[in-house]
Amino acid sequence: MRRLLAIFALFTIAAGGYFAWKAEQPIPRAPSADWEESITSPDFSASTFRVSVEGAELEAMLLLPNSSDAPSGAVVFGGGSSDGLFQDYAPGFLKTYLQDIFLPRGIAVVYVNKRGMGASTGNWMNNTIEGRAADLQAVAKVVRAMPHIDAAQVGYAGHSQGGWVVTRAGVEDPSTAFVLNFMGPLRPTTNQFEFMWHSVYSCEDFEDEAIDRKYARKLAITRFAMKVGRVLPVGMLEFDSKFFLYETRGLLAQISAPMLSVYGGSDVLVDGPANEAFLRSEFPNGVPQNLEAVTVEGLNHAGSPTKSVCASLWGQGPHDRSPELAATIESWLARVGY
Repeated sequence: MRRLLAIFALFTIAAGGYFAWKAEQPIPRAPSADWEESITSPDFSASTFRVSVEGAELEAMLLLPNSSDAPSGAVVFGGGSSDGLFQDYAPGFLKTYLQDIFLPRGIAVVYVNKRGMGASTGNWMNNTIEGRAADLQAVAKVVRAMPHIDAAQVGYAGHSQGGWVVTRAGVEDPSTAFVLNFMGPLRPTTNQFEFMWHSVYSCEDFEDEAIDRKYARKLAITRFAMKVGRVLPVGMLEFDSKFFLYETRGLLAQISAPMLSVYGGSDVLVDGPANEAFLRSEFPNGVPQNLEAVTVEGLNHAGSPTKSVCASLWGQGPHDRSPELAATIESWLARVGY
């Protein structure tokens, strides 16, 4: 019996060790089939570089306009949650809302792979929102020192969870020229979590009481996982144990750079009007002129037109360009001097 117990204990330890190790390994991702085509143009050059940060080395790519001999500004992009390469982002998103808008204005575009993705070392699950912001700031510092870049015109853009990241970077980096937040929450993570799951369950045809029960169960499981993650800091257990404690109240008042937050009116994941309301609530005496939030009706989380909030639950489906969203960004850039 003792021998069986010993064997069982060793098996349990080995299995636990394997799954703990497995949880630390990001899921491999390959560049999209049209990635190389999207960054091939006579109007700009593409080059990769590496940035050393605490505990890792980040893979980044610079798209530099060829249209002018004058120094370029730059926008450093941070993507959304979970694993994913910038080389395999939401189809058409980067080209449509970054490259086609910023490069013709003489503003370089910089992409960064989070820790453990692509050629970046480390593991994004061991990081936090604050850590991701610090990583982007390290990339921006390297970009500002490049010979063809105007150091005074380097800003940030982030999508979804990346909105929290670039907001934090805009607060902590006094050299920030601008911040562009695509469908990224301004509200704390707990508020965002509640809206997202209520919206998702509603789209799955659950009714009010059933939605509340399902959300209460989801919240209880999440809180339990957070407690486990503080004791067993591996994989998403570690990330979530810190992520769900992230607080945004008071941050926006610390941003002096121009900042635009844009939302889709048919986004099942992030509620534009609620985030606009949060912005107003942070400034009872009036929102400062440098901060704007706009909701474009009929767009999903990927900035693509959709028939309804439930038509493309997780932002999948057609990836058509939204002229209205592009015009909103272009108008803002013109107003802030780009």
